[in-house]
Amino acid sequence: MTTETTTAAEAAGPGRGGRMSRQRKRDTVLRLLRGEDLETLSRALGVTAATLSGWRDTFLSAGEASLATRELCWNLGDGVIRRRCVLACR
Repeated sequence: MTTETTTAAEAAGPGRGGRMSRQRKRDTVLRLLRGEDLETLSRALGVTAATLSGWRDTFLSAGEASLATRELCWNLGDGVIRRRCVLACR
């Protein structure tokens, strides 16, 4: 049997018009990745399991995409501008 460790703020749901901050979403996804039960976390936060799964999938996709980057350079005459570009258009 596991014990739930949620604060009163988490149990109250997203708040502010049904939206959660980027930081709270990140923390929630990290809890999932560390092994917390999806259904238990869903009930504790007042967010559907499908929504939590979507956040997790988006988080993992963004992490994978950030590992596939390269640096592009343009010479503009007097200097070089560098930016990172995701290699999604291979």
